[in-house]
Amino acid sequence: MEKTLQEIKLILEKRGSNGAYWDLKHLPCEEAKIFLASVNNLNQYLTKLDSPLLDKDSAKRWSLIYLALHNLLHSEIENQDITKLEVFTTAPIFDLTKNILDEKDFEKLSLAYFLLGLSSLKINHSLEYLISEKLILGEFVAIGGIEKGIWGLKFKYQFLPQAALNIFNKVKNDRHNLILKKYKNLVFDFL
Repeated sequence: MEKTLQEIKLILEKRGSNGAYWDLKHLPCEEAKIFLASVNNLNQYLTKLDSPLLDKDSAKRWSLIYLALHNLLHSEIENQDITKLEVFTTAPIFDLTKNILDEKDFEKLSLAYFLLGLSSLKINHSLEYLISEKLILGEFVAIGGIEKGIWGLKFKYQFLPQAALNIFNKVKNDRHNLILKKYKNLVFDFL
């Protein structure tokens, strides 16, 4: 775990740079393609959210940071069950970064993940590697993470770590069959 935290800190330190550390060699090819295509579609979602924190460039940067962290966890976790693999490489990111990042940066990472998940699901809703996005975003919406505001939808990033933890615990304890049925076909078309 200490090695993972050191690697996360290294990724976060390099967050302003471009380059080879964005190598996504541990992600399944189909998943990497969808995520990278989604990074270029984030602006269409940004305009519909009431959040002054992210502009087009910072949304892209924080999405790539999320992908680098997700790739890191993919390099460390092996599991034959696709649901467990994806949830165990997605949900812990928020718990591992909440004490490293300041509040604004944590909110940026959370919002970037949310937008990246929405964009990815719009591109290929049926891709099995996006099951963690379906589950976590479904739980996030269910516990009140999205609220209608005057200027658009408000994103309550504070709810995202709890949604991720809820899903992580259910999957870890093999109690996720109900949530799979509940969120598997959920369409996130509110943005």
